[in-house]
Amino acid sequence: MTGPALVGAVFAGLTLLPLVALALRGTTGPSRIVAHHTANTDEPRRAADATITSTR
Repeated sequence: MTGPALVGAVFAGLTLLPLVALALRGTTGPSRIVAHHTANTDEPRRAADATITSTR
């Protein structure tokens, strides 16, 4: 009768083991964020600025 409960407890422990290891490791170094294919946000602003300056 205790077999299924024991197997469930072992599986739960083995599942949480990597999570605990990652939490204890922490992040001591700087984080690295890499952005690829970012949109050019300056283009619409330049077009809007040109419109404003041409009407003045």
